[in-house]
Parts: sequence; C-alpha cells; structure tokens
Amino acid sequence: MAKDIISTLSDFLLCHILSFLEAKHVVATAVLSKRWSNLWLYVHILEFYARLTDENANFRFNDFVYSVLLSRDPAISIKRFKLFVDYDCEEDLNLPTLGFAKWINYVIQRGVQHLDLFLDLPSIPKLPNTIFSCKTLWLHSEDSLSCNKWKNFILSNLIDANVDSSYFHFPLKTLHNVQYLEISIAKMHSFSDFIPTFHNLTYLHLSCLNYRWHFLVEVLKHCPNLQDLDIDEAGAYATEETWTRKDDKENWMDPDFVPQCLSLHLRNCHLLNFFGLQGIPASLQSLNLVSDVIQDFRVDGRSEASLEARASSDGDSD
Repeated sequence: MAKDIISTLSDFLLCHILSFLEAKHVVATAVLSKRWSNLWLYVHILEFYARLTDENANFRFNDFVYSVLLSRDPAISIKRFKLFVDYDCEEDLNLPTLGFAKWINYVIQRGVQHLDLFLDLPSIPKLPNTIFSCKTLWLHSEDSLSCNKWKNFILSNLIDANVDSSYFHFPLKTLHNVQYLEISIAKMHSFSDFIPTFHNLTYLHLSCLNYRWHFLVEVLKHCPNLQDLDIDEAGAYATEETWTRKDDKENWMDPDFVPQCLSLHLRNCHLLNFFGLQGIPASLQSLNLVSDVIQDFRVDGRSEASLEARASSDGDSD
C-alpha cells in the first residue's frame, strides 16, 4: 500500500495547495480522511463557479455558497473571493436573486483583498455600500458589471486595479485614486467620458490599444506622477490585421504640449507587440518618450519573419 506522503505536510502547506482549487473541489477533500475533514475551513482563497441553467441550479448554487461561508470560523480571514456565474438558458427565467450582497459583505468583514467578479445574469445584483469604504480591497471586474451599473461607483481606497474593458465600457473616474492600473481597451468602445487626474498613479499598463493614440495622450496628460508605462499594441486579441495596419500619420496632430509625466517622472517605458521599430507610430515618436529622465526604454516587437510564420500557420489550419 502506497504511503500517504501528502497528508504528512503541515496544515499551512495543505491549505496553500487547496487554495488553487475551485471551492467545490476544496470542500470535497473533507471526505478523504479525518486528517482532511476540517482543512477546507481554513483556506484563505474561495473561488466559486456556476452555470445556471434553471431554477434548481440557482437554488443549489445559492445554498452551496451560503453553506461554505457560514461553516467557516469568523476569525479566519478571506484574502481572495472569486465569483464566476454564467446564465446559460434559452428561456428568460425569473431566477430568484442570488445572495450576492450578503456574500460580498461577509468577505469584506473578513478583510478580503482581492474581489474577482464575473456575473453574466439577466439582471445584475446591486453592490453593497460596504464596498465603498473597504480599506483592503483590490477589485477585478469583468463583462457584465458594466455601463450604468458603474455610473456613481467610486472606490476611493482602491490602490491596484485590473480592468478588462474589451467587451464593456468602464468609467475611469471610478479608479481615480489607484497607484497601479492595468486596463485592456477595445477599439469599438469610446472613451469620451471624463478622464480624472490620477495623482497617485505610478504604473500604467494599456493593453490592446489598437492605435487609439489620442486616447493615450489624454490619459498621460492626467497622470502627472507616472513612472512606469507599458503599452501593449495587440494584447491577447492580436490578428494579422494588427501587424499589417498602416501608421496613423494622416490623422495625427502633435499635441500642444508633452504630458508632464514624460518630461519629469517617467523612468521606464515598455512597448510590446509592435511590428518592428517602424510599427511605432508618429504619435509616440512626437511624444519624445525617450527623454532625459528615462532609465529603461524597451521595444518588444514582431519581426517580419514571425509575421510570415504566423500567416503560414493560419493558412495551414484552414
């Protein structure tokens, strides 16, 4: 009989291992042996995934989340709470509201640091007011928490933010106090809303910029203390068109002034997924990114050879 080596590890290590699993799998380990029966109650990361196809699925998921949360020792902190709920039903069912607000309140009271939400539901539940005053929170929101739902949403204590705006519009004023911001942008969305001044922002990563250079300049004008800038031209949404698109020189007009951060504070600039040096448009060249204060300036581009290989690979798969 094989020796059960993993059960000899400390509770701390076992809980760390369990933190990589979905909540339902973590709870299932309780039946392995007496050694494992209560370990799941001490895991600091909770991830819940559900695909709601009918009312029964909705009730079961509600009950499961409540049972997991209420079974825990209130003194045990929760560092990360991830909720992924997908409404997958052809009929427009009038599903009972999830206990969303109560779940969020529960994890906030236990010092949650990372809140990762994906809610693809017929109607989006309202975020509890406690989220506005949470001092530990790092919020990651996707897709369906969108549009008017964020209209009056401000997180004054938020320090780090990672927002995927590839499929929805997210008002930047919500994040005006952040120090570290990563944002993915889709070319189909307009960013004509108010851009706040990011007084505290020192790191900015813009992904999938898709030649939205005017927007880049406007953002940089509102980041007076920016020190680190990463610009990913394609992000995860690159197509052959991305690499072969021409420069936007015809539509570009040099800005009236170079944003303050570029001439005073910017230390590191990293350009990713540009098609060689010629892929850097006139807009970036005119901004004089390589200034006296820059310590590290890098361009990670796609060569013609890699482009040809990509095109050949795409052709072979047809």
